[in-house]
Amino acid sequence: MKDCWNQIGVWSKQPAKCEKLREVIHCRNCEVYTKAGRKVIEKLVSADYIAQWTKSYSQTPSQSVAKQCSVVRFRLGVEWYCLPTLYCQSVANPASVHSIPRYSNKLLQGIVNIRGMLQLCFSLDALLQVAPEPDSTPSRIGVYNRLLVLHYNQQYYVFPVDEVGGVDRIDDTHLDAAPATLSQAQAEFVKGLVKIDNLAVAYLNAAQIFNAFEEAIGV
Repeated sequence: MKDCWNQIGVWSKQPAKCEKLREVIHCRNCEVYTKAGRKVIEKLVSADYIAQWTKSYSQTPSQSVAKQCSVVRFRLGVEWYCLPTLYCQSVANPASVHSIPRYSNKLLQGIVNIRGMLQLCFSLDALLQVAPEPDSTPSRIGVYNRLLVLHYNQQYYVFPVDEVGGVDRIDDTHLDAAPATLSQAQAEFVKGLVKIDNLAVAYLNAAQIFNAFEEAIGV
């Protein structure tokens, strides 16, 4: 019987059972079942099957762009920027910024209360010399100012943005060159441009940004 284990063996639902079960207990211990399994393992592979997989493995892997880095995208004025998500601690609602006597300056605006914790608040607009959004720009539903809370080198950095676009994945090893029209202030902090949802987004140099903030507080 071709598959006796299904017909009269342990996997059969018929009342009649193989007499060998009294001796071997289970079909797995029977030489008939073992020989059948060996035949499956030792079965010769067809030439067509070998040719098919040989062709598949011999092809050059496609050089598709691997999106390697997660970034948080935000807007300042009319321009879009992004920073690596790994530095982004949270996004908070706007809050009052209180100046620090003898410490507040163009970059260091003061301190702000973020969920019960006082954090230093900086101005990325001032650092990048971003022009304010024109008053004539039509407002969009669902667009709100936010505070970005970032963490770097055991220090929190908070700065206001005009809009948070969300989290995206980019390939930070293939960036378009920053345009020559960038101001000297921006060129120092922009690694390059990346396309996200048909938007030209400036990928910022996180280390340079945080170093500038640290200089503003005398670290």
